[in-house]
Amino acid sequence: MLPYVELLGKQIPMYGVCLMTGILIAGVFAYLESKKRGVIPENLIIIAATAIGLGMVGAKGMYIIVSYSPAELMGIIKEKNFSLLLQGGFVFYGGLIFGILGAVLGCKMASVQIGDYENIVVKYIPLAHAFGRIGCFCAGCCYGAPADGGWGVVYSNPLSNAPTGMELLPVQLYEAFFNVVVFIVLWSIDKRNPENKVMLPMYLGIYAVERFILEFLRFDKERGFLWGISTSQLISIVLFIMAIVLFVIRFRKNKKQCQSRSKDVFY
Repeated sequence: MLPYVELLGKQIPMYGVCLMTGILIAGVFAYLESKKRGVIPENLIIIAATAIGLGMVGAKGMYIIVSYSPAELMGIIKEKNFSLLLQGGFVFYGGLIFGILGAVLGCKMASVQIGDYENIVVKYIPLAHAFGRIGCFCAGCCYGAPADGGWGVVYSNPLSNAPTGMELLPVQLYEAFFNVVVFIVLWSIDKRNPENKVMLPMYLGIYAVERFILEFLRFDKERGFLWGISTSQLISIVLFIMAIVLFVIRFRKNKKQCQSRSKDVFY
């Protein structure tokens, strides 16, 4: 594919180009929507900055955890070869978890309620993620299982992370497509009822199922495995359970608020 692009005589990773494009587009849409909803857009910038910053740290940290054994990490620390840890990619789940924590921190810094910005921010996460997966496809990372019958793609560039000369399922594009679908679903729900408070658990639950299934189609070995399933599948199970619990809590809270309003109107 196209792992790098030439810019001013330098090779720029295509993954980074696609990821930053997705973040920029999602950020612009979220900013414009915050103005329409009457919330302060400058606070959104603070929330986004802390979410993206901590998200990047979490994504890189989880990549290091699943890619290096404890012995390898000790060797890197003893040799002080820390630049090696900066190489390689990112793990989305690490970025998502730390990104949520970063968003909470950003809300604290801006002295705002996270619920005022949750619907705006959450539904654009899968949109930005879709661009990131296109970048994965270009770079050859997160590649799919061997395929035949014309269903796969063949990487020929020696700089790509995927095995060359082998037909592989374009699982990165599958995930990009489903992420766009998730974005459309969340956008439609939010447009129908902007006051709903279930956007985060819905996204976490839907994506957890999506990721758990797509992991069976992947073939890269840098994901880490435990109890016969990948690290991402294990996290998907935990997030799905958490999403259900959070959804029930939010749903009951919304129901009580609606009942309270109804009583006030009747009175």
